[in-house]
Amino acid sequence: MSSLFLRLAPAIALVYALPAAAADQAAQAERVRLQEEMRRLAGKSTWRGVDAAYVKMLALEKNGVVLDYEDHFMGAEAARELGRITDVYDRLLRARARKKVDACEAWIAEIEGAYGRVDLSRDDRYTGEAALTPSEMPFDPAQRNAIGAAQLALQNNLEYKGLIPFGKYTFGGHTFEVGPGGKVVAHYLSTSGGGASGKRRDGLRVTLGPQWAAAGAPKEGPSGGDVAAGAFGGAGLRAGVGFEVQLGKSPVGLMAETGYHGMFPRVDKDDAGVIPDQIGETKSKLNAFYLWGGATWAKDDLAISAGPSWFVGGSSALGEDAAGNPTAVQGTVKAGGATVGVFYGLFDTPGMSRSRSGVSLIGGAHTDLQRTFPWVQLAFTVSPSI
Repeated sequence: MSSLFLRLAPAIALVYALPAAAADQAAQAERVRLQEEMRRLAGKSTWRGVDAAYVKMLALEKNGVVLDYEDHFMGAEAARELGRITDVYDRLLRARARKKVDACEAWIAEIEGAYGRVDLSRDDRYTGEAALTPSEMPFDPAQRNAIGAAQLALQNNLEYKGLIPFGKYTFGGHTFEVGPGGKVVAHYLSTSGGGASGKRRDGLRVTLGPQWAAAGAPKEGPSGGDVAAGAFGGAGLRAGVGFEVQLGKSPVGLMAETGYHGMFPRVDKDDAGVIPDQIGETKSKLNAFYLWGGATWAKDDLAISAGPSWFVGGSSALGEDAAGNPTAVQGTVKAGGATVGVFYGLFDTPGMSRSRSGVSLIGGAHTDLQRTFPWVQLAFTVSPSI
């Protein structure tokens, strides 16, 4: 039976490979057809047709088709003629990824020297002034077209994410300036507070990083046949996800976060050393889930969060019985306390608007009324931003 299968295996593989190969050949043939169509339409200055053909070519990439420099560059030329500067820039970057050409590099540098990226949007219930207005309309037709495209997108789609020329603008109640440096300028118009407000702290927050956790000695020692664990501590991990909401136009908001709070297992020793017959049980460890809620305050890239917190989970440690004999202690921990965190943003979070990524220093202390559980964490954090 096995020898028959081995003889038939190449034929079976060929049966499955033929449809895939045929699909690949069809996609490549369609790409060649669209290339010819793009060149023909470009010769007639039919740029909408060139743009449509380019978009169809992009869709072929999911079938394994790789577009070349000329495809992307011609797509950029079509977008320029249609007044879509953001598409021009994105397509030039695609062309650059395929091949370095002086004309493409010069065009990219020209755009980066005159345009900045914005992320503007408004709530569909917002009824105030929502126009994007430049303090001074540029003379360059391409720049005027870029502003017009942004204004039209805000009117029809309630948002615009793309490039506009350097300069000062007003959007609802916001006045801002777009300039060199590459930072995305983001503003959101909401109904909060009856007017325009930056959606400063509304969004997802994620925290992940190492921590040092500890448990203090109990207030009361063992009595009778009871067993009490001594103090213990060590390195661990803390990871959480939550949400923040800004209160009106103020820099103050509310936050809530939940996640894992743990300490890596480590072998504890008493004065006489590890208990030989219980070494597997005398590893100090903590595995808990936490809940943290409270207030936030934010200014630019700095944010501070503080409020009550709780955790519940299991722990084990080396302890002693009433007679002073070392023994393993395991149990459930339920503790409440407070947590404070300080965040500093370092860069815009890729793929997420109005979000910054950076570092946080977070610490807190909990108690179950018998002992305290202090901890401190240095974490990578994703936080809502302007």
